[in-house]
Amino acid sequence: MSLAPSPLPLASALLRPPPPLPPNRKGWYGFNPGSQLAVSGANAVIVARVAVTTTLSAAAAGCTGLFLQYLRTGTWDLMCVCNAMLGGLVGVTAGCSVLEPWAALLCGFTSAIVFVYAEKGLLALKIDDPVSAIPIHLCCGAWGVIYVGIMAAPRYVVEVYGAGTFVEGSMKWGIFYGGNAQLLLCQFIEVLVIVGWVGFFMLAFFMAMSKMGLLRVSPEEELAGLDVSKHGGSAYAGAEVGGGDGMGHSKSVAEGVTRF
Repeated sequence: MSLAPSPLPLASALLRPPPPLPPNRKGWYGFNPGSQLAVSGANAVIVARVAVTTTLSAAAAGCTGLFLQYLRTGTWDLMCVCNAMLGGLVGVTAGCSVLEPWAALLCGFTSAIVFVYAEKGLLALKIDDPVSAIPIHLCCGAWGVIYVGIMAAPRYVVEVYGAGTFVEGSMKWGIFYGGNAQLLLCQFIEVLVIVGWVGFFMLAFFMAMSKMGLLRVSPEEELAGLDVSKHGGSAYAGAEVGGGDGMGHSKSVAEGVTRF
């Protein structure tokens, strides 16, 4: 009788289909690699690289968020992992086609740090952002745009944008590779323009809503939660009406795990 382990459990594990990706992750594989608009010839290499950098940044951000939140709070926070992964995806989007794989890992690592501390800053300022949109999309997005000016690889810039006079001899790539900082300046200006554009129009929009009495709900609806008042039930299993933290934790649990 042989005491050697059977290969069947390992074989079944290897043949088992992987779990489905979350919807947001699927979307990123659509608009990051899909932005190349072709998967033939030289484009296929770019698309493959974009898929790799997108994956690596998300993975690095998720792991970083997990351990960073544990070091800060002493809890393994799944919600932080998910949001940090989104921050890594947002952060890598601007430069996904011109980053080395190792630089994509660094992008995810730094994006997770940006997310965690941006969220902490909002809580300190008592700004209500229940879905962490500002830390993920504004803060990680701005960092990702600036990151291009630091880490865009020269050979990938030429490969993606062509070897014409715009690139050749211009040194318009990341300063890490000896770029002349013109790209970094352009990226910084882009962040300012985006913030100014969105800020101006959204301020006008929300001021108009406020004047019409459409900006805020009643205090009773705030306490109950719009999931209950507008949609007939809580979006998070186990949440107590008016007593949770918006992430599925009851009031007592939320007080125990949210230590900033």
